[in-house]
Amino acid sequence: GECVASYIHAGGKIGVLVAATGASDDTAKDALSNIVLEKPQSTITNLFGDEYLINYMMDIEAKASLLNVGAFKSPFEYQMKITEKNESKLRKVDVVETFNYLVGLTVVRQGATKYYSVVKAKSPEYEGAVELANDSNGKFAFRQIEGVLPDGRRALIIWRNIGDDVLENNAALDAYFTKYRINPQDREYDVIYVNGDNNLENLKTDSESWKVQLIETEFNNRMFEEN
Repeated sequence: GECVASYIHAGGKIGVLVAATGASDDTAKDALSNIVLEKPQSTITNLFGDEYLINYMMDIEAKASLLNVGAFKSPFEYQMKITEKNESKLRKVDVVETFNYLVGLTVVRQGATKYYSVVKAKSPEYEGAVELANDSNGKFAFRQIEGVLPDGRRALIIWRNIGDDVLENNAALDAYFTKYRINPQDREYDVIYVNGDNNLENLKTDSESWKVQLIETEFNNRMFEEN
């Protein structure tokens, strides 16, 4: 079965929460107590192999390490250097789930990461508009999560990988939002979180009141907020 265990390190400066499958509470807590942050490059670390998932762990240095450009430009492949059994190695960090945890999202529906290539729009609404084509090797990846925030607001979260061409990135995002989401007709949200600068506000109709917020800004605010 699955158990959830927590452990506080360093006099309350580091908190760890883990969901583990196939382990007892005592086993999970014993392992959590041995998690070490490498210095000077602190990390979010995982000592449980593929069977375990550390949902959230941070101290001041770990926050700074996670909050870099790589985490938000390539959220589906992001890796951090960790120390495990006195050996440094790269380990994938689930940035998407970490953000859900930080904002307290109750997930209602989420999709798998989907990859697309782009083609010039047949009837472009603006110069540079594109259409998306399903392509497992495509350079554009998107993932959406829908849920409810603790204050009751309905939220849509769109994660994407971000290349160097800003105009193409945002044209692909516009196409994804309007045609390729799980339910493109559903736009009755209170807030839409997106990583990277974007022009989604330009797609809002007069009857819609949702606001767009940058994931990077919200992530930063939540990681460093004082409890």
